[in-house]
Amino acid sequence: SQRGAGPGGSDETYEPIARGAVAGRVEGDPGARVRIFEFSDFQCPFCRDFHEEVAPLLRAEFVETGEASIEYWPVDVLGPDSRRANEAALCAADQNLFWEMHDILFLRQTRSQNDGAFSRDRLKEYAREIEDAVGGFDLGRFDACLDSGQKGAEVEALTRQAQAAGITSTPSVIIGSELIRGLNPIDRYREAIRRAAGP
Repeated sequence: SQRGAGPGGSDETYEPIARGAVAGRVEGDPGARVRIFEFSDFQCPFCRDFHEEVAPLLRAEFVETGEASIEYWPVDVLGPDSRRANEAALCAADQNLFWEMHDILFLRQTRSQNDGAFSRDRLKEYAREIEDAVGGFDLGRFDACLDSGQKGAEVEALTRQAQAAGITSTPSVIIGSELIRGLNPIDRYREAIRRAAGP
């Protein structure tokens, strides 16, 4: 994939990723035996690598089979663009389009941080790309949510809760009682899921 193609990151066309059941920031059955908590920052390059390389395998092997769910925690560790991107994702979640915004934010991530890729104007452009691709996105409502900053307190609260859980860097994943820091080979996550699932 192409990265850093000028401001706004990749110029690849946004294409929705097929997912099963989603509700807010949770993908899969919220009552699944294993719950995977992913703590991530939309500006973090290793988080994008997790999204592109690890998450699709977890989805295919564990989420789509009903064995696990993934709950995404947007945390603000890299500055103002991270905060705005997190707010945009939560505004989209109000219309059950969190995962579509999640995907386009990683697609549009740039090599540098806080360079305007996640300015309010660009975030609104990304919302319009989602509307063009999937429909059903009330753009006026999204714009008003983003402009008001109403999700700022929620982003701060999620970040504080993540820090209280021992999250000091992104990506970090909690599976059962295990905290896995950084980007790891898929087998590290598979083993943790199997342990959490029990006999």
